[in-house]
Amino acid sequence: MEVISRATNRAFGRLVDINNMASLAGGRGGGGRKVMTMPIQLIFRFLQSKSVVRIWLYEQTHVKMEGQLIGFDEYMNVVLDNAVELDSRTNTEKALGRIMLRGENITLVQLKPN
Repeated sequence: MEVISRATNRAFGRLVDINNMASLAGGRGGGGRKVMTMPIQLIFRFLQSKSVVRIWLYEQTHVKMEGQLIGFDEYMNVVLDNAVELDSRTNTEKALGRIMLRGENITLVQLKPN
């Protein structure tokens, strides 16, 4: 009996079947093989766990944003709560509160380092 791993993707209102995603990515799913992690799955995991993330900005390599990920969409626009702008040139932090960051300005999303 095969166990099917499913997660509800509330951001898009559809059910995601991880085994099916593996077959779409060229694998067969299951069988002890590694399942490819789709970017949307990783961001959704950050959202579900209420993680604080650090976001690197495109063409502003000295500026990074940190905050709790509370929403995103298919264009990777993200909503951060308790956002802070970190400027490595001036070594300053600027509290921004709740912000929406447009996806085209995002280079990298990572968990906030300890």
